Amino acid sequence: MTQPIQRRLLKTKEAAEHLRHSVGWVRQRVHDGDIPVIAFGTDGHEWRFRVDDLDAYIDAHRQTVA
Repeated sequence: MTQPIQRRLLKTKEAAEHLRHSVGWVRQRVHDGDIPVIAFGTDGHEWRFRVDDLDAYIDAHRQTVA
């Protein structure tokens, strides 16, 4: 039997640490639609972030400075 893929979901503070930005900055990117979240809780404001999504955001905004 194959083992299920385990994905670690990060809380907002952990996502901010992963991106090396503030929690407010991360929240703004979510509201702008730049970073996807998984919403939990009755009001949907308990967010979790996939590390793959955060890394994709980093890759998409990588640039070379001359």
